[in-house]
Amino acid sequence: HSGDEIGLLAGDINSLLHTVEDMLEEERQLRHRVESLETRFRGIFEDSSAGIFLVRDRGNLVTANPAFFRLTGMNEQQQLQTGEEDIVSKVFLDIEQAKSLIKLALVTKRPHSADLRISSDAEEHSRWVHCIFSPAGDNTTIEGVMYDVTQRKLSEARIRELAETDSLTGLSNRQAADSALQALISQTPVGGKSFAVMLIDLDKFKYINDTYGHDAGDKVLVTIAERLRKLVRDSDVVARMGGDEFFIILNHAGNIGMVTRIAQKILDAQQAPIEVQPGVLEKVGISIGIALYPDHGDNPLSLRKHADQAMYAVKRRGKNNFAIYEPGTEDPLMESA
Repeated sequence: HSGDEIGLLAGDINSLLHTVEDMLEEERQLRHRVESLETRFRGIFEDSSAGIFLVRDRGNLVTANPAFFRLTGMNEQQQLQTGEEDIVSKVFLDIEQAKSLIKLALVTKRPHSADLRISSDAEEHSRWVHCIFSPAGDNTTIEGVMYDVTQRKLSEARIRELAETDSLTGLSNRQAADSALQALISQTPVGGKSFAVMLIDLDKFKYINDTYGHDAGDKVLVTIAERLRKLVRDSDVVARMGGDEFFIILNHAGNIGMVTRIAQKILDAQQAPIEVQPGVLEKVGISIGIALYPDHGDNPLSLRKHADQAMYAVKRRGKNNFAIYEPGTEDPLMESA
């Protein structure tokens, strides 16, 4: 029947069957490739050291990999079963920043990232992660990827601390004091609360260094630093500017009376002698110059300059005292110790 209608029909049917067979084989191979890719990506998802998670725009968790739960210390089964609302608020300590990044990713259709702190039930302190939020293909779902960067953040903090700390006394150094003073001026609005700065220079320090050696001088500097730190509030800044010169920023010092009382307390504390060598005690006086913001300057340079002028007025008048800068006069106002 090869030449009649039955033969033609049989040929068409055979051709169709071959086509269907080829299509089924292609579909089988495609399914196999898809399953292979799914297995590979599932392995990456499950074994990744990075925390990977999906959240809805309202913050409820869709899914997450084991690393996410290890980083956050959360219970995997409990969270995935309950689908708890606003998981973002539970995980991130910087809640508003995290939510802002999620919103940006949804609006711009682009990834957004930042270093964020997360709470961790497995750790006593918070941890830092670098988190990338990316749109996941619709208008409501976000994919998050987080990497633990706690050690990097701790190293950065340590480097910053070393750069801003005087190695001998543990106080802030000149650079940190200048930054703190500039920041305080920038944060204090016109007509806002005033504050005071004190420039302190030790009396007899050269004598101690020359007589007993540099180790004795270092002991004096450390002792003076400890006394100064104890006599002011935690919000105040105490710095060693170099040599035997110290600098104090009295944050929100309400009035001259308050400033002079603190200055007197500092002077009184220095009456206690310091053991510069075993069995050898020496008293170290100090000269204090004081300038007030904004009365005596509205920038760091003028405040330090006027405090310096007040301090040298104390030196000229016999040392071991304090003086407040007084504009328009040859000598600052002296406050008797």
